[in-house]
Amino acid sequence: MNLVLTEKTCKVCQAKLSEYEEKSNDGICIDCYKENQNPSK
Repeated sequence: MNLVLTEKTCKVCQAKLSEYEEKSNDGICIDCYKENQNPSK
């Protein structure tokens, strides 16, 4: 799988987003998205 980074950055941590993250995670990177789905213990 090729990861194509875009010029867009994560709304939370400012990391560059892949096309997939931009489209399916509402502009949030995978790590921040997972944190939002599973709040800290």
